[in-house]
Amino acid sequence: MSRFFLREDVLDFLLDKRIKDANVLILGVTFKEGCPDMRNTKVVDVIEEIGLRGPKF
Repeated sequence: MSRFFLREDVLDFLLDKRIKDANVLILGVTFKEGCPDMRNTKVVDVIEEIGLRGPKF
């Protein structure tokens, strides 16, 4: 499912050298606001998928 969010145009943007060497900060990885539970979130999958393309988190 997380690959759905990483369409080709997004991947092309991420593979750009300026982005590839960038440091990225992701805020809000929990399932819902005010809940510390990360078990059902797909954000971690998206972070891992983007991380395979070069940026550092």
